[in-house]
Amino acid sequence: MSSVKAKDSFLKGAFILGMAGILVKVMGAFFRIPLGNLIGAEGMAYYQAAYPVYTLFLTLATAGFPTALAKLVSEKNAIGDHKGA
Repeated sequence: MSSVKAKDSFLKGAFILGMAGILVKVMGAFFRIPLGNLIGAEGMAYYQAAYPVYTLFLTLATAGFPTALAKLVSEKNAIGDHKGA
């Protein structure tokens, strides 16, 4: 694979991920406005207190553990330990 093609593919993937991130932020804004009207100020205070903990666990579940597990499995496969993988 040529470096120009790889660079183009990387930029295309980065652009798609960037647009998806922006779309998620916009969708989140449309979710929070009615939620604030529905649960009021006290409910939003509870929501704001719990949200950082939720995002931490969500990040670990979606990025941390699967990535680490994939790394360990690929290392075992690379050294030929298919049973250990």
